[in-house]
Amino acid sequence: MGDGRQVHLLSAYDTSTGIVLGQVQIAAKSNEIPAFTPLLRLIKTVLGSLDGVLVVADALHAQVGHAALLAEHGARLMVTAKANQPKLFAQLKALPWAQVPVGAQTRETGRGRQETRTVKALTVATPGRLGFPKAEQAVRITRTRTRTVKGKCVGWRSVLRHRDAMANALCALQPGRRCRRARGASPE
Repeated sequence: MGDGRQVHLLSAYDTSTGIVLGQVQIAAKSNEIPAFTPLLRLIKTVLGSLDGVLVVADALHAQVGHAALLAEHGARLMVTAKANQPKLFAQLKALPWAQVPVGAQTRETGRGRQETRTVKALTVATPGRLGFPKAEQAVRITRTRTRTVKGKCVGWRSVLRHRDAMANALCALQPGRRCRRARGASPE
């Protein structure tokens, strides 16, 4: 911008090709939430339809309005549930995860740590039960990271993620750089 401020953009790209499908500028003193709908309109124009499209977004976009808009156009939303949606987060946390079998698990060792990812998926029996339009599945990814120094454990942490589409479970088991970026994880 001419006044020295940086331009803030919201972009959408095809995770299989890495090609940017569209981007819109974020208004000054705003955030990505109001730009979501104009970006979807642009993507719909580019693709011709949103039917069958899976939109993967970060926790900021865990908005009922975003889910409803996508459902109207036949698309699905996959987001991380965090404290910005306390009711949803509490509902997901209260699901009977202890009774759900592990769907998949990977273990990696490298860069002074061991990392285990465990994926569990649960079908939501009653549509709309989670308060999000068309919410059908919750996916819980538990990542446990153990740092090691000369073979000795020096610390660990566990991170939980909840998703509303099964595709993320498949992505979690292929820890490639593009896949991690697509689901909002850091490309470590």
